[in-house]
Amino acid sequence: MIGWIGLGLLMIAYFVLVTRWHKLFIPIDALASFILTIHAVMIGDVVFTIVNGWITIILSIKWYKNELF
Repeated sequence: MIGWIGLGLLMIAYFVLVTRWHKLFIPIDALASFILTIHAVMIGDVVFTIVNGWITIILSIKWYKNELF
């Protein structure tokens, strides 16, 4: 179930990217990547954990530095 929530948030993030609320892309995408990282850990997929973990770290740094666009 948590994987579906992450997927839904990821789809919403890319939807807002093409709207006037495009500044919400990085926060929503970071949250979706974090949830998908948790899901990958739960199912034991090492590669998926590494990839989503890396994406989560990079997006979190960009969000922290306010590099939203």
